[in-house]
Amino acid sequence: MIASSIQVIPEEHCYEKWANFPRERGRLLKLLYSKPETPVVILSGDRHLAEISRLTRNSVGDFIYEITSSGLNSAGAGKNEVNRHRMSQDNIREDNFGFIKISSTEGTPDIRLQVRNIDGNILQEVIVK
Repeated sequence: MIASSIQVIPEEHCYEKWANFPRERGRLLKLLYSKPETPVVILSGDRHLAEISRLTRNSVGDFIYEITSSGLNSAGAGKNEVNRHRMSQDNIREDNFGFIKISSTEGTPDIRLQVRNIDGNILQEVIVK
């Protein structure tokens, strides 16, 4: 797991993101691509929305995942915002928080990336094996 104060995967929006620093982003992604057998989850924020993004690392379906959450009381922005890497049709613009649950059944670990609303209800979930 890697924590970043700004989004790493999304490229299209006009706000602060790693894509504004293409050389540095390229170096980071090259490092993350070099270990395809190791699952990578990026935790990010500094947005007034939530979303889970995925970037393909190779032809056999290894991915880099990123979960972005807003502050607990600052969601609402991002209507019609494009993110070609977003795993859902739209971003989440209600107050939310990110939640990560790691569990193991029969030796196979699962990482559940969740976006939850202020009542703790799951708004989006992606399971990473």
